[in-house]
Amino acid sequence: MDSSLVRVNTARMSAKYYADAVHGALAELGWEEVNSGGACDLHWWDAPIRREDFAAVQPGRAINRFYGMVRLCRKVCLARQLAWLEELVGTACAVSPRTWCVPAELPDFARGAERQASTSVFIIKPDAGCQGEGIALVPGEEVARRVRALPTGAQAVVQAYIPRPLLLGGLKFDLRFYVLLCAARHPVEAYMCARGLARFATHAYTPPEDGSMGDLFAHLTNSTLNTGLTGVSNKRSWAHVHAKIGERVRVSGVGLDAYEGLWERIVRVAAVAVHALGPLAAELQQQALPAPAFSRYASFQILGVDVMLDEDLNAWLLEMNHSPSMALEGADEDERDAKVHAVQGALRLARAGQVDSESDAHVVRACSAHALVRLHHAGLQPSTRGAGAESQQHLVKEPSQRPGDMTGSALSLHGNLLQALDAAGAVMHEARAVFEAAASPVPAPRARFSAPAGGRTLSRQAFTALCAAAGVEGTVAMRVYGQCVSDIGAMGTGWAPGTATGPLRPGLPFHAFVTAIFAVARERLASKGDAAWADVGRARDDGAPREPPLTHFGMCVGTMLNAMSKSGSGRLAADAEPGREVPDDDLSVRAESVTTATRQPPPPLDVARPDASPAGMRND
Repeated sequence: MDSSLVRVNTARMSAKYYADAVHGALAELGWEEVNSGGACDLHWWDAPIRREDFAAVQPGRAINRFYGMVRLCRKVCLARQLAWLEELVGTACAVSPRTWCVPAELPDFARGAERQASTSVFIIKPDAGCQGEGIALVPGEEVARRVRALPTGAQAVVQAYIPRPLLLGGLKFDLRFYVLLCAARHPVEAYMCARGLARFATHAYTPPEDGSMGDLFAHLTNSTLNTGLTGVSNKRSWAHVHAKIGERVRVSGVGLDAYEGLWERIVRVAAVAVHALGPLAAELQQQALPAPAFSRYASFQILGVDVMLDEDLNAWLLEMNHSPSMALEGADEDERDAKVHAVQGALRLARAGQVDSESDAHVVRACSAHALVRLHHAGLQPSTRGAGAESQQHLVKEPSQRPGDMTGSALSLHGNLLQALDAAGAVMHEARAVFEAAASPVPAPRARFSAPAGGRTLSRQAFTALCAAAGVEGTVAMRVYGQCVSDIGAMGTGWAPGTATGPLRPGLPFHAFVTAIFAVARERLASKGDAAWADVGRARDDGAPREPPLTHFGMCVGTMLNAMSKSGSGRLAADAEPGREVPDDDLSVRAESVTTATRQPPPPLDVARPDASPAGMRND
């Protein structure tokens, strides 16, 4: 790779949050920085980005942004994406404390709270909050009142508070690792920088039950919050913290096995988090970049993954940040090293995606030079929790009681996590293929809701016909469709109810389509059981039994999507004039035209192969 030919356009770079790290990275790489509209190889863009801004990315070029990532990393949207992944593959992907999206899931929280100890503490986080703003620790009996006091239309998450966090020097801390997302389409390609940072609280930790619940400087580790109080950095290097934990383990003689597997558990958390983002990120990005420019790494982005350790050295995902601060003011050498290497690694990977056509030679060199760990080819194993995991079971969602659901099965103990993530990715890729074949562009002037530029929706008649092809009763499909249309804005992806009038019904954007498919699958399993599907995919080609990479629910979703993709019923959307709804009576006739054979459980989606699907706010 001839570094002298690499030009990076920094005209839209943030002087406050990224300039120092980017300048340092470019200087060490020997690359040229340009800040005008001239020719370049890479764009570094920190300003708010719109869909039309991606027009600046010419074929063969790259930009450090994914369209819509700011929304996908918000608290509610991330929680729902993680929930999808967990439903598909089980508790092997349970990496975050139990989370409720409120106010929508407040009734679920109330039912769950009845089973919690009276001393349980929860943390409430505003959906779009950052830098510690609006966060509160509250006892379980106060949660409902706090949620009802939220401003009209506001959303938040309620999370189980990790009761026994690991302390160093009597202080609570979390870990910030930088993840480089290079490709969101299936299969996801992402890397994690091993040079992480630990961020410490300022006040000595005492359990919140002992009266410290209001002392956020003891419970929150956000840099902006704590540095604002002390005036000095609250960060240490991950290498330093890892060594300190090792010293403690060796002196006490307790937890050696958990310590030796700590890094693998942290990598597992990052892998699950970034794979959860993949399907929606791919759908949004396809709308933003023209096909010729959508090459291997046409978009790349540095994400901040925040992890907390408990006393048993279990790793828990706290949140993801779409734009972690890379400011170097007041930074020591370790912090500078972590941030500059993250930027260098991102730039080199983006460049490698341009010049590596048939090999990963430049990718391998970038990983070696900047201590990058592959999150998509790491051979990751599911969590082996620390010895005290039983005491923290309330942090993980309880296994579903839906008939035949395999959540919580041996998969979570013995399966290969990477295989499970690939299988879930294949199902979601199939969902995108079905959606793309049936969806229509939104006629914005007539829509009765606001939508992101370039948005597409699936009409009612197309959704119902697809469901009929998968053997779903029309009444169920219509009811689920109506509910998901009314909840379009609940996930916070940019779609929201509007006030415009007209004959057009809104339709389902991709995230609402996935929500609808999952809802239909739950109803199908709850009402009929579909016990015959329990053994789908449980035998290898040689006839020996194996544990499937998907739960029973995941296989149900996969088989439904497989039937939909084969039926062609979704082409109803293309047959009609864009934006026109087929009358109800016409819809019923078309739905009844689906043959009885298509109503039987179809062959399963081959989720073992990536090619199984048909072609076709600033943070700390």
